[in-house]
Amino acid sequence: MLHYFVICVIIQLMYFTNINAQRIKNYRTLEQKKVREKSGRLLVEGVNAVEQAIKLYSEVVECIIVQDDELNPRILNVLKSARKNGVQVDSATQKVMDRISKNAMSIIAIVKIPPHKETLEVGNLAIICSKVSDPGNAGVVIRSAVAFGASVIIFVGDCVDYWSPKVIRSSVGAVFGTPILNISSFSAAVDYVKKLGYSAVCADVRGSKKVPAKALGSTEITQVLQKPTAWIFGSEAHGLEEDEVDLADFCVAIPMPGTVESLNLAGAVHICLYETIRSRNEK
Repeated sequence: MLHYFVICVIIQLMYFTNINAQRIKNYRTLEQKKVREKSGRLLVEGVNAVEQAIKLYSEVVECIIVQDDELNPRILNVLKSARKNGVQVDSATQKVMDRISKNAMSIIAIVKIPPHKETLEVGNLAIICSKVSDPGNAGVVIRSAVAFGASVIIFVGDCVDYWSPKVIRSSVGAVFGTPILNISSFSAAVDYVKKLGYSAVCADVRGSKKVPAKALGSTEITQVLQKPTAWIFGSEAHGLEEDEVDLADFCVAIPMPGTVESLNLAGAVHICLYETIRSRNEK
């Protein structure tokens, strides 16, 4: 009760107790892609993701709902940050929170879908992901891309919805940390990054006749990665097609002396992005 009193003093709350309230029903439906697209709203779950949403893009956070009996010091800090950024904070019973989402973890945020940026700031690192279908992998890739300073992340073709609650949870809110685009055509995505001045570097163990695979860590690839680079990664199940590899400027294979033929998508992204930063620190 003391924590609840403290929050009531610093932030005026609405208190939800009815699981059938229309507003609660509306929040629950944000798990559906069609509802997100129609309403322009997202559901962000858990203290880590909510904290990052406020930190990285507070202007799109409409409101926060916190479970009334879970006001621990970490959540209190998030609510203070919300107050500082002018975000509305409401509270609810555990039953109401569970009604909205089974993954609420005591705090959720309702967030407007960030507006599409017509012009992007050109940096030194971009990521293209083709036909990525697993939301957990997509979230981890987004988190890694933001951690290593990517200026843009592009999902190509029939990819996972990167505004789904699971992707947002897996990214720990990093989806709000850099522009994310969806481009339907693989060739259009590669042309897009090339026009921005990036070298298109795909990660593929096989390579192609036109663009043979060269070892990550080799002198040539290290020099390539010291310049603006757009990494291209294929799907979890099939990787990149040969004609897709042909569109890249370079193809890179991760040296693996063991008996495993390939890494999962998240592991490959981690290694390639780390090696990019390491290569640049050698300059």
